[in-house]
Amino acid sequence: MRIAGAKGDHGGVWFEGPLEMGIRVCLHARVAVRVLVRLGTFDAPDAKSLYAGARAIAWTDWLTAKSAFAVHASVRDTPALTHSGFVALKVKDAVADALRDALGARPDVDTESPDVGIVLFGYYNPIFVHGEARTVTEAARAGVDALLVVDLPVEESGPLRELGRQAGVGLVPLLAPTSSAARVAAVRSAAEGGSTPFVYYVSVTGVTGSAAVDAAGAGHRAASLKAELGLPVVVGFGIDGRDKAREAAAEADGVVAGTALVRLIEEQPSPASRLSAVEALVRELRAGVDEA
Repeated sequence: MRIAGAKGDHGGVWFEGPLEMGIRVCLHARVAVRVLVRLGTFDAPDAKSLYAGARAIAWTDWLTAKSAFAVHASVRDTPALTHSGFVALKVKDAVADALRDALGARPDVDTESPDVGIVLFGYYNPIFVHGEARTVTEAARAGVDALLVVDLPVEESGPLRELGRQAGVGLVPLLAPTSSAARVAAVRSAAEGGSTPFVYYVSVTGVTGSAAVDAAGAGHRAASLKAELGLPVVVGFGIDGRDKAREAAAEADGVVAGTALVRLIEEQPSPASRLSAVEALVRELRAGVDEA
């Protein structure tokens, strides 16, 4: 293929040349698995400089707002960046943010049938201070699919729900073992506006993270609510491992873990170890749901 200056490097062959040469290699090489194109180099002693360096690359020369991409990372000799998954996540964020700023949309975002949905979980006071309209607008721009506001009763959620409906951001209502028939009816009425993606069923009446959780019973109640409301119902509070996830998901549409993840993050000494611990727990929870 008339490639001058090619040399072996880390189990492959390295060369410099125009893009057309890389295309020829893709077409004609009989042993190549893939061709890697070096788009840029920069020093990245920490996460901040990694993000900044990756974001500065001219990604719009290679990707569009409709492109899908994956990031794989290999980490060597960088004391502050020791976890390849964390590095890949930071680079992914940098690429997506750069494309969003340049093109007005993040790549591979399917608002109708997304692979992963993002729910912003919190309390009403910060939303009130920030402004309901501003919160919804910024959430929609960031790719948030729904808001879950734990201290906002469904009966008082109308204005926020309507703003979300106009922006394509749902509002998730909560029900509990103590919820009255009137509260369930209010959730059904609110859902008729089409902005309720699912219902969050609180499994216990005590504090979040409680060990005394009847996960199977909560799942059974979730199934009853689903039949009554015609909406998916997930179970949260006290779901902290594979067994409880499996028991709840036997009849519920899904499970929610919060406190267990927060505790893990608090216990870990570094960003990399936090990421690793959270990933392990999420995989455990996913396995429990799949076994249900």
